[in-house]
Amino acid sequence: MVEKRVFLDISIDENPVGRIEIKLFTEDAPKTCENFRALCTGEVGMTPNNKSRLHYKGNEFHRIVKNFMIQGGDITEGDGRGGYSIYGRYFDDEKFAHRHSKPYLLSMANKGPNSNSSQFFITTAPAPHCNGKHVVFGEVIRGQNVVDIIDNIEVDSASKPTGCVTISNCGELVKKKKSGQIEKTVAEKCAKEDQNQAPEGPKSWLYRQDERNDDNDNGRKRRRSTNREKADERKDDRGICIRGRGAVRYARKRSLTPDHWRQNAPIKLSKI
Repeated sequence: MVEKRVFLDISIDENPVGRIEIKLFTEDAPKTCENFRALCTGEVGMTPNNKSRLHYKGNEFHRIVKNFMIQGGDITEGDGRGGYSIYGRYFDDEKFAHRHSKPYLLSMANKGPNSNSSQFFITTAPAPHCNGKHVVFGEVIRGQNVVDIIDNIEVDSASKPTGCVTISNCGELVKKKKSGQIEKTVAEKCAKEDQNQAPEGPKSWLYRQDERNDDNDNGRKRRRSTNREKADERKDDRGICIRGRGAVRYARKRSLTPDHWRQNAPIKLSKI
């Protein structure tokens, strides 16, 4: 199975802090991983009531428990009371293949058995009391320092952070074709595909320096010079040179006046 990775760009009070990159355990929890991945990309669209978008972008970490976890993903209410999955309101637990044995593990938040939605948490310390209750489906592979920064934010008595910790951007990471190169986001990949699909700009119609135009220009010059030479040699049937450009269309000659025209012509007084 192809490895899936996603990212969360974090801002605190609209100030960028850094990026969290997560590797998903797709072999052990494929349905849970696909839900999280699709919520990172926002590709599914809206909830059935069209009130909330199925996307983590703009969502906040609403709960921080020191030396335990940071929690977010409530895309409907924003305070921990809501949430919605790409499969519906809730979906069932998958197998509990991984334990909450260390920090920086990604796990599903729920309200009890088989009540997974969009809420998730990232551990900041081992949490054995969550084993068998919450599905671990990923691990932070880069940006652990960003998780630590969020964990150190001041909170109130309800574990709500005093600052606004927001997911400013999120998406899926896709490996480049050549091995050994860094990954790129889906947005960057789409931008490159759009650039590749864009038609090549037309050649300037004023450009005259290609070989085809050079041949045309040379032929045109030869025709012009030949026409000018022929024009200099043109003469009429009396040997008189004809001036002007272009071909001679006709030569006008005066014709004799018919006799019946002469008979009907008025007689001048001088001839009487």
